[in-house]
Amino acid sequence: MRKIITFLISMFFIISCSSPNNEVSSPNKNIRLSFNIDEDGFMSYNVKVNDNIFIDDSQLGFEAKDGLNLKNSFEIIKTEFSSKDESWEQIWGENKTIRNHYNEMAIHLANIDSTYLTIRFRLFNDGLGFRYEYRIKDTDKIIITDE
Repeated sequence: MRKIITFLISMFFIISCSSPNNEVSSPNKNIRLSFNIDEDGFMSYNVKVNDNIFIDDSQLGFEAKDGLNLKNSFEIIKTEFSSKDESWEQIWGENKTIRNHYNEMAIHLANIDSTYLTIRFRLFNDGLGFRYEYRIKDTDKIIITDE
């Protein structure tokens, strides 16, 4: 009996660790972004505002010159979450004090070619942004041919 319980607890732990939470919301929880990878390693995201679909599943990734693949065959290595709430003052402009308040999700990915890709999503109360960060052995620049 003890072995069965140990096995079930181990399986629960493995399953819960192997399906990371790939969702982040704005600080006020009104905007929610989900990141997904399908069985072929194609990446996509969608955005809901107040539980209504705002951006339906949209594919992410690039094709680059010389056959470099930044589009599919990726697996998630790790997902990290962070938040920031700070204010700063600009020298001129309509608003003197700017509030920088967001929640961030960084998805770290890799493929069989040892291409490492990080996609950072930042959700603010009034919008979102994302960026790609890549690390490819012996490559300091890439030429994008298709998005």
